[in-house]
Amino acid sequence: MAVGKPRKTVVSIAVLLLITVFCLNPLSAGSAGYEHTSTELPINDANEDSNAASAQINILSNQYPSYFGAKSGTVTAVTTTSGTYYVQWFTNGTALLASSDGYMYYWDSSSWNYLGISWKANAMINETYNLYPWYFGTKLGDVTTATTASGTYYVQWFTNGTAILAWTDGYIYFWNGTGWNCMWTIWNSNITASNTTVSDTSLPWIAWMSTLPLKGYGVSRGNVYVVDNAACEKIVSVFGTCFGNNAAAPYIIPQVPIADTYMDTYYTNDFYSTSPNGVQSNMFYRLSDNDALVTILKLPPRAAYLGYQGYLFSRNATIYTNDNITPGAYTPDPSRAEIFGSFGNDINNVVISRQAGIQWDGSSVVYITTSNKTLRDTLVADAKASGLNTNLIFTEPIGANIITGHSASADDFGTLIRYALPDNETLSNLWKQTVQTNILVYRVSNLNVPVSRYATPAYTPKEGSSESMYQSSLSELSTILARWLEVTKKRPTITENMITSDNVTSTGELIGLAGANCIAKGTSCLGDDQDTDAYRLGIIGKLQGTDLAIVTGVNHALTGAASYVSLAIYNMDTFDGVASASQTNPQAVGFNSGMLTGSAEAVLRQLNLYDSASNALKAQLPMLYVTLISRQCEYAADYCVALTDTTDLPLSSRISVTQRAYVKPGTTSGANPDTLLTPQVIITP
Repeated sequence: MAVGKPRKTVVSIAVLLLITVFCLNPLSAGSAGYEHTSTELPINDANEDSNAASAQINILSNQYPSYFGAKSGTVTAVTTTSGTYYVQWFTNGTALLASSDGYMYYWDSSSWNYLGISWKANAMINETYNLYPWYFGTKLGDVTTATTASGTYYVQWFTNGTAILAWTDGYIYFWNGTGWNCMWTIWNSNITASNTTVSDTSLPWIAWMSTLPLKGYGVSRGNVYVVDNAACEKIVSVFGTCFGNNAAAPYIIPQVPIADTYMDTYYTNDFYSTSPNGVQSNMFYRLSDNDALVTILKLPPRAAYLGYQGYLFSRNATIYTNDNITPGAYTPDPSRAEIFGSFGNDINNVVISRQAGIQWDGSSVVYITTSNKTLRDTLVADAKASGLNTNLIFTEPIGANIITGHSASADDFGTLIRYALPDNETLSNLWKQTVQTNILVYRVSNLNVPVSRYATPAYTPKEGSSESMYQSSLSELSTILARWLEVTKKRPTITENMITSDNVTSTGELIGLAGANCIAKGTSCLGDDQDTDAYRLGIIGKLQGTDLAIVTGVNHALTGAASYVSLAIYNMDTFDGVASASQTNPQAVGFNSGMLTGSAEAVLRQLNLYDSASNALKAQLPMLYVTLISRQCEYAADYCVALTDTTDLPLSSRISVTQRAYVKPGTTSGANPDTLLTPQVIITP
């Protein structure tokens, strides 16, 4: 079959090839093992081209055997007026082509498709040069090659002392006079097995990030940290608490490159990681006014909620004690007050939908967290000039109430990504299993950008409609169940309202666990999230054997007060989330999931209590919920949370339960907590 001129058609790389984008450090800056005066050979040997093309073809065919299948013959070289290309056909009619333009293509039985991979290092080196001739200047000779223990590399030096390097890890780097900088551009896909892949929707943003060092920015890549049970154990070992993590919404925490920032050894040592390009990162970080945290996130499969929230984690306690304020909590460092208060509004899936017009479609969005409006504006302008859709960029301002800087006296920060109640667990788990490539974290710095600090952000006012019409029915429901529990367990019962963390004043001011309040007063906000109405807490105490607790409440997902409702159950000794029950609002999130809807009537019927309910209660039962909590679920098992794990929740542990009502439909935040009825907890003390 003749080979026609291939087209650089951009195809969905997910169909065939997910391009690897983790750079490794090629050589340390100024390494004596890398000098452009080393033994070099111009790249002009036809046999070397043939070997390089054949090697790249074999790499791709071995990486994707299910697509290409068995080879039909060997690699064939064909010379035309435009140069020599190399092609390998396969028995299923597909083919791989190393084109004379230096790039790889594949034949899908109907057309040639561009893969974005260079099989000839000099092709990618020259393309890089053509993009930035003003930076590199005049070439110093030809592309040359040398071999080290890790393989063969290719380099082009320039008369101004800069250089472009095709390193042995398959990536392009440039020399800025002091060190090698990864450009996140692939020239060879033969990457080490330890590297993983990223989504094609992230690639334009990664490519943009790679250009920033050429424009005077410092760019370094970090990691992400997933808070599962094992992570909670580590956090508890350091802080004595897991900070009330929501078991219904596991947290993903960006680990930011530490650069030259101060790291508090009292509590940061256990949370270091090394990023794919060898940079030390930590989930606790500091930013100066010349820094930004930039996070590229591929939107996950559809769920009830996705949120991105930055926090002031700790502050030098003397800020408060000098003003005769006693901090409410301290970190393991006795000189640091624990604040864990939000910077401002959460950037959630509704915010993304309103600004970008997308939700859960696999697109990649970008978060910029910075105190410097000028730096943010400059980055956004550069992205726009690079042809990127700036509607996909979301800004998280760090306000004037935050002490920025790299020193020990500055505030330190943390960021939480919450992803809750997915529609499809299988797809969601696949996304989470590759979270290291679905979420890419960078520290971006520029000392030359003027500083213009953001004002302290104001929280979005919370709206709500009164649920008072359900108060009588909720009280009656609790009374019926309390009597049943007392008779069944032959023990007296106590019914208590949950404690509510937040309230709204007549002027609309939010008081309670709101980040700005905690920052001002030196109290701990416990990782507040204003996408909920409030944190509502009920104390259960110890449960052993068939001991039973009952939670009753209004199903806010049905009253229109929430997109989804979460009940989280905690080991109070460590404030570690161990179990949960949830309910979505189908009209708000697009799918129905959970165990709260219909639970009130179902539980009364299963306990033979339905006939004891008044007609008024029966009419409103669909708007109420009942959840049972026990070590052994003897009754209404479909509506009972079984606490069978005695490792995370020993029999001696005290237990608590919280309710969160997330994002009132039609708004971007939680409902006004004063308009919602508080759940009740029924126990046998």
